[in-house]
Amino acid sequence: MRNFKNLSKKSRYRRGSVAVLFALLIIPLLGLIAFVVDYGYLIATRVDLQRTADHAVLAAVQDLAPDTYGVQDLALVRSTLRQYVQDNLGDNFVVRDEDIAIGRYNPNTIYSNLDLYRDGVLDTVGVTLRYDDSANHSIALFFARVLGINQKDMTATAYSVLQKARYLKEGSDILPIAIPTSVWNNNQSGTVWSIYGTGKIEDVNGHQIPGNWGTIDIGAESNGANELVDQIYNGLRQIDVDSLYSAGKSDWPDKIDSEQHMWLSGDTGISSGIKTSIINSHGQTKLVPLFDVHNDL
Repeated sequence: MRNFKNLSKKSRYRRGSVAVLFALLIIPLLGLIAFVVDYGYLIATRVDLQRTADHAVLAAVQDLAPDTYGVQDLALVRSTLRQYVQDNLGDNFVVRDEDIAIGRYNPNTIYSNLDLYRDGVLDTVGVTLRYDDSANHSIALFFARVLGINQKDMTATAYSVLQKARYLKEGSDILPIAIPTSVWNNNQSGTVWSIYGTGKIEDVNGHQIPGNWGTIDIGAESNGANELVDQIYNGLRQIDVDSLYSAGKSDWPDKIDSEQHMWLSGDTGISSGIKTSIINSHGQTKLVPLFDVHNDL
């Protein structure tokens, strides 16, 4: 016959052992839950904060483009940035003035803390979005409160640079009128300059070249008035890109590298056949080729 009295006593011992073991594991288990839940929540918040910062500066930097008088509207840049942030993080999210950086890109600090130049044409927008005591409050945690951790600070920083376009494809708004590099460089930022000037240009020896600057053949060797008008209205054409590539003047069959030097032909002066199309383009943003004069020209 079995001894049920002893069996019942052993069962109580086992239940007591499980209770003690559970009591010993409860704190590590709560810690693990706090880590999984709160850490996952922090990661999701961090990703959302960084994504908003990245997209906000991308939206705002476009407003750094100067107007026709060379003026940059920095108030508009800040307004666009704040509006984008609030559209994504809520109307009450605060972006402090000191957390918005606007300047000119300094490539010497790209691999360290970005230090912007404060002169010239500004091309960079930066922002730091934060959850801390200085703005928007720290992030409240859930299960980590059991361990005495009630909140967590978080920041996200992003910069965007408005760089010059390099590759020009079909449809790029390029004006087939050449301007001497020296003339362009001697103009101050914001200068209103007319292509109808009668200024003469000189070669490197100081000899005056007859006529003033005029049209340039971006494409075939000899573009007529109809081709030039088409370019003025519709931009770079694929047939122009094909011509440059076939002639060995461009390294690309589908685009032009704006940093690549090319030998192109042109004509001095502006013919009456294209003046109407130029006048109709007033107020529009166009790319303008620059050229240099060499001894062998």
